[in-house]
Amino acid sequence: MVAGRTARPERRPLMRLPLIITTACVLLIAATAWLVSAYQRTHHDGRSSVPAVEAENRPIFTLQDTAGRQVTDRNLHGRINLVYFGFTTCPDVCPTELGWMVRTMRQLGPLGEAIQPVLITVDPERDTPEKLAAYASAFHPRLLALTGTPEQIKAAADAFGVIYRKQTPVSQQPGFYLIDHTMTTFVLDRDGRILHRLASHDLSPADAATLLRPLAGGTP
Repeated sequence: MVAGRTARPERRPLMRLPLIITTACVLLIAATAWLVSAYQRTHHDGRSSVPAVEAENRPIFTLQDTAGRQVTDRNLHGRINLVYFGFTTCPDVCPTELGWMVRTMRQLGPLGEAIQPVLITVDPERDTPEKLAAYASAFHPRLLALTGTPEQIKAAADAFGVIYRKQTPVSQQPGFYLIDHTMTTFVLDRDGRILHRLASHDLSPADAATLLRPLAGGTP
């Protein structure tokens, strides 16, 4: 009788199937989260390949304007500030972002007077005060251009979470370089706190003006 019994099929593989599916889903979710995080870290600043890092909410810095006067973060208190780090020989990104900044202010009309545009150079070696002054005035008469020693520039960049580095194209002459840098416009409130990090590829001037209007004293 024992020999005549029909053998039951092995069910272990079927019993393990839900566990295998669950494990695969968990691994897929983890891999997706890692890829999204890596993409955001790499593309935080849009066209620039340099990522932004975590910054202080109220950046502290000491720099100089184009007349040689000391300017600290406290000198900017009392107004809404749009702060951008760039350099005068930047071929495309800086002119694009500064032009976007100016168009945003124009969208605000009279309320634009409450906005202080600021450019901090990341190339103090080549950006002399005279060169900075001429460059800034070409964009807006109130664009405040700031410079300093390499150490002061580095400290200011660190305070905002901006990273920059020299890039020397192989095809260029010795001594020529560009600077790869975080492409972000920082919105500071009247107490010097960072409220927003903006870029032209994220918002049109009209949309940016809508965001800034209540800060400048207007109605949403």
